[in-house]
Amino acid sequence: MLFRSYDKENQLLTTQFSGNIELDKILIYIHAVAINTEYARDLNLLIDARNTNSMYSVNGVKSISEASKQAFRNYTSARIALIENNPIETALSSLYQKITRPKNYKIKIFSTKKAALKWLMGK
Repeated sequence: MLFRSYDKENQLLTTQFSGNIELDKILIYIHAVAINTEYARDLNLLIDARNTNSMYSVNGVKSISEASKQAFRNYTSARIALIENNPIETALSSLYQKITRPKNYKIKIFSTKKAALKWLMGK
């Protein structure tokens, strides 16, 4: 399941994933972010993936990385905070962070929402 909300004032897109997450759902989500013209071009993105199970492999992470690189060409910059609480999900996110290195965005992994928001909001 996926829930998404956008705070225009803080240029913050918050996304909550839950349950089993298939690769195609993530790719559709990335495409939706890429084509959305209402989001600020300097986007803060909070992805809360606590209590999820990724239903894809390391090759899926590579696909997500490539889709992200394409998607964020439409943005001036993006800061992506990933919240994880499961060792396997954290490892997949860490791999994503290492192989996805466009100049216009930064990715960090957190275990709490408070820490993720603090980093995103620059406080």
